[in-house]
Amino acid sequence: MNLVGKICLFADLNQSNFGGMENHATHFIRFFSERKDYQLVYIVTKNTDGLNTVVNPFGKCIFTGLKSSTLGFFLAQEFEQFHVICFFNNGWWIEDIPALRKYLSSAFFCQRTGGNEVLQAALIDMSLSYKNRIKFWVNTNNTYLDAFITNSSFTTKRMSSIGINRNIVFEISGGVDVNACQSAKKNKSRLRRLYFGEFHNEICVVSASRFVDFKGLDVANAAVSIAQKMKSFVFFIVGSGEQEYFLKKTVEQDKNLRCVFL
Repeated sequence: MNLVGKICLFADLNQSNFGGMENHATHFIRFFSERKDYQLVYIVTKNTDGLNTVVNPFGKCIFTGLKSSTLGFFLAQEFEQFHVICFFNNGWWIEDIPALRKYLSSAFFCQRTGGNEVLQAALIDMSLSYKNRIKFWVNTNNTYLDAFITNSSFTTKRMSSIGINRNIVFEISGGVDVNACQSAKKNKSRLRRLYFGEFHNEICVVSASRFVDFKGLDVANAAVSIAQKMKSFVFFIVGSGEQEYFLKKTVEQDKNLRCVFL
């Protein structure tokens, strides 16, 4: 297959706590690297100062500390004779996109979203209200993006509801094969005994997620503590992550909280 064009992947390799899309960066690098029609040439990430860093697919740093205009000029020179896809894996480049588009006017700009990017956008004016952040984010993406890829029907509806142009939205979702869960449904009683143990006959509420600040499990625990005063149930937490020690310590200190880590 002949080479058609080149890809520049914008991905946070530092695994931010906002959402889960940054965790996909490694998989996108592998996927794009295996393509024969489009060649993954550069990966753009952010350094600790919030400036752009360019690395190649093998992790070698090419440039660091680039402002958006300098980055745009560099990429325009590198991709001058090729069709280019700029793939944004998250919303960290919301303020860079206008300058990048200025230098890469013929490139195809697309962004994949799980719906949390409005919280990620590291705006210079952090005093903006949530409503104005959404407005800025929506207007920028509607103006400069060619495609907006959502990962679920829920995200698609959410993006449409806040003002994203439906004509640029493309839904690509995988997810769980519910048919594979039928056997679990048939063995519900046995599985409740297996996982919920002595609590299998009680009302059980389950939370499954990464233990990171963005997921708000500390808030969930506080809410459960209040709710359990009105209704008897057991709160099960499934997952792992950097906040595991903190969460378990919080549960230990609240003697009234009926919570179990699976």
